[in-house]
Amino acid sequence: MLLPAIFGCVRHVHAAVRLMAAKCITAMAKAWREPLMASVLENGAPMLDDALSVEARQGASMLLMLLVEGLQADLVPYAPFLIVPLLGCMSDTDSIVRQSVTHSFAALVPLLPLAKGVTTPPGLNESLLSRSTEDARFLEQLLDNSRVDDYHLAVELKTSLRRYAYSFFSVFLVSCPKYNCK
Repeated sequence: MLLPAIFGCVRHVHAAVRLMAAKCITAMAKAWREPLMASVLENGAPMLDDALSVEARQGASMLLMLLVEGLQADLVPYAPFLIVPLLGCMSDTDSIVRQSVTHSFAALVPLLPLAKGVTTPPGLNESLLSRSTEDARFLEQLLDNSRVDDYHLAVELKTSLRRYAYSFFSVFLVSCPKYNCK
């Protein structure tokens, strides 16, 4: 019942309030992981995309950093759900967000191979599950360039690209719809 208010405190103006809210959610996640992580994925992770509020991005990045540090290997089933939003914020304009997101990303990447054999966590809504399949495909292409789909350029090149360069550009262009570059 108080969880929405605590998520509201994650985006508070004062950093101390954001920190305490993030610590509170982390402590609750240790005891009540499945329902709380579903709530974090629905309410906390989308705050990373809030372009209008640097406080929301700072609070969400702090929350995810504390969750990664606090839950460690228990976060394996949720790692694929968190990697792509974290990856999207690694170039944030705010240095605090960049630093905490980079730390979380670096801690979650080693957990990705373990997440392949784990079943989908219970309690996730349909939009998260559909986004998860898209994100899993993107991550698979990012981590294994032999699985990258061929991308046909609109402009003809009068040279041949090496396979790794072609893969890099394909992954980059596939991940670009957010920025409307084709």
